[in-house]
Amino acid sequence: MIWPSTIFGYVLQSLLISISALLIALILKEYDAENTISYAGSILYLLLPMTWMQSMTIMSEPLAIMCMLLSVFIHIAFQGTRSRIIEGLFWGIAVLTRPIMVFSVIAILIHDIVKVKQKKNIIAFASGIIIAILPWMIRNTYVLGSPM
Repeated sequence: MIWPSTIFGYVLQSLLISISALLIALILKEYDAENTISYAGSILYLLLPMTWMQSMTIMSEPLAIMCMLLSVFIHIAFQGTRSRIIEGLFWGIAVLTRPIMVFSVIAILIHDIVKVKQKKNIIAFASGIIIAILPWMIRNTYVLGSPM
């Protein structure tokens, strides 16, 4: 329970979805899309029926999607080791909220190892993910006897 009222949860879900729509526009702008296309991408996301359903329920998908989009934006817009750590942190949060996201992380790591070959950035990215996931795995080990 985030707050004694579920209305706060709905507001939080709507905020996460709004941030995701903004991130879609920013990502499209980073790929030199016109303003019209960037806004159309955001509006299309906001008009999807699944987006509406997620904004009216307390689900983990809006947080996972927002973290994923924020990671993609950081990857595109910023360069350097620090940005890769932050990118990894957000991917770690996305994996914690929706474990299926681990397949995206594996694909990104394989791509970086094969194509980019900058060990420093790959280690920074993986470190960010581990920093985000490790406390929960330690808690699970302590409480449940297994990290997962």
